[in-house]
Amino acid sequence: GWMEDADHLGFAGGPLREQLEVALQLPVAIGNDADCAAWGEYKAGSYDSDSFILVTLGTGVGGGIILGGKLITGVNNAAGEIGHMVLNRDETVPCNCGKYGCVEQYCSATGIARLTKLALAESDVPSSLRDLEKIIAKDVFDAANSGDKLAQDVLEQVYAYMGEFIANICCVVNPEVVVLG
Repeated sequence: GWMEDADHLGFAGGPLREQLEVALQLPVAIGNDADCAAWGEYKAGSYDSDSFILVTLGTGVGGGIILGGKLITGVNNAAGEIGHMVLNRDETVPCNCGKYGCVEQYCSATGIARLTKLALAESDVPSSLRDLEKIIAKDVFDAANSGDKLAQDVLEQVYAYMGEFIANICCVVNPEVVVLG
């Protein structure tokens, strides 16, 4: 099948598409979520471009690449795994992929929460976030919008990392548009 493993879903070692087609009695196409989002934007989105990158920002960071109206998936369907581009060689905490300093460690929702916890531990700057037992990215955005200086500083750091990695992608792919989703 087109895809044999779905590691994030705990599925490995079988022709998933074929199994779903049999079970559903319907044709099935399977793809990486960012690739599918990029293809959907290309076919039905509001961008009049056939060459763009779609960056998915959520628990992780992913990317879908459309060039000349074609979805670029690479040899092993791993093209666009931009969340694992290394941004910081000095990072001491490993990413869930095993490398250090990946984009996901700084620009994903979990990365934003992690950076905030580090900032809180490393400074005594007053912050409304200190009162929270568990911090999620939405809390950081809400605090920043309310004028919380520590949250604003964390997000400035995130935006700098995001700008750097998107600029790097553009150097390689040269898209007409970058879409954030």
